[in-house]
Amino acid sequence: MGITSIALTTPNIEKPEMEFILAEMRSYSDSNNTDAIPRATFDEILSKIEKFDQSDTDLCNNLFVLFDEKGDKTVNYKDFLTGTLSCVTSEKTSSKLKFSFGLYDVEKTGFIMRADMRRMMKAINNVASYFGDPVLKTSEIMDLEAQLFKSLKNATGRGIPLDIALEFTLSDPLIQGFLNGEGTVRFGCPELSI
Repeated sequence: MGITSIALTTPNIEKPEMEFILAEMRSYSDSNNTDAIPRATFDEILSKIEKFDQSDTDLCNNLFVLFDEKGDKTVNYKDFLTGTLSCVTSEKTSSKLKFSFGLYDVEKTGFIMRADMRRMMKAINNVASYFGDPVLKTSEIMDLEAQLFKSLKNATGRGIPLDIALEFTLSDPLIQGFLNGEGTVRFGCPELSI
């Protein structure tokens, strides 16, 4: 798998670095009341990580371009970190997903909302696809999200508890296939856009 190869060749990009980037991006986000991180701020944050060499910075810059969906030189920090952490670091899958779920639980409610679950899965899917791995179709992501939220409807309207969403995601056969490099589509396929 491409993401496995990338994770092995990027030992400087690991969870501590992602946590540092998260703290910096969240600080910017809170101060400016936006999840969009501009290119200049992104570059400044990367420059603070002494452990990064040029190839690490180049990889992050390429992923910035991938996540700059509008072409306005900004990225949604949650989507960027979810995709990057999930596909570039060598953490265990459960740890990566737990971190990612936590990114979307900004208010620390312990729940994930349906739209956030879709964004999270899309971010991971996009980066895995970018590195050449077979990934899930958009329709498959939406089916998984619908299945999770239909089976675990929460009467409070706060979404699904993070621990249940994590357990569901790790045990789903389609996700397991994706994690084992058995996705159904590849980068550039029109079935990847949400």
